[in-house]
Amino acid sequence: MNIQKLFPSLLVETPRVILDKIVEHNTIINQKSKAVVSLHLTTGLFLEGSPIKINVENSIVVLVSGEKISYVKIADIACISIINFVRFVDILTDDTYFEVKDELVPTPLELKRIQRQIEEYLKNTFSVTLVNTALEEVKDSKIEKFQMQQFFSSLLQSLKNIGSYKAGKEALETVSVLTIASTINKLNVKKNAEGNLELEVNFKEKFESDFNKQLENKLEESL
Repeated sequence: MNIQKLFPSLLVETPRVILDKIVEHNTIINQKSKAVVSLHLTTGLFLEGSPIKINVENSIVVLVSGEKISYVKIADIACISIINFVRFVDILTDDTYFEVKDELVPTPLELKRIQRQIEEYLKNTFSVTLVNTALEEVKDSKIEKFQMQQFFSSLLQSLKNIGSYKAGKEALETVSVLTIASTINKLNVKKNAEGNLELEVNFKEKFESDFNKQLENKLEESL
């Protein structure tokens, strides 16, 4: 993992917020890789273990290490250190950071071929023209090229789902142009003054687990 690339995505939060995220991770059923932390207390003590539970009412965190269990007042925690933190980047970046293996990254040519398939589907099925201003922008980034490929798959499936019923097909047929643009913000789909669809997608950050459903819902709402 490239640690330098990870830094911009790291959360800067209080020990309590980080603890909440770690406990949520550690209490997942069948979680094989529990996060281990070192707690530095205001009393000068150091405790190490896996946080497994927080009592919200009295602000106590339960820490387990082997056959030892500790109950710690959260107010006494001055600092929290995470052991082997690179194994838990999903916790520390709100699941926005990820790396892609080279063999999974499509080439610019492969992306153009996939886009051509979508262009043909839109034109032949709904008489819609596709304009993608983001394709050129992602060509130098492995993550963004990978994200673009995932997006293309989600977009095509969403369009097929919407076009499979009468009202959806008729709504898509009223659109002349579908534009794709990159953004640093969350996914956004809107219909402009000309009645055309504009999709803004953040290709730099990892798509949420329900991205496919989000995209389809936003398309339907905009139509």
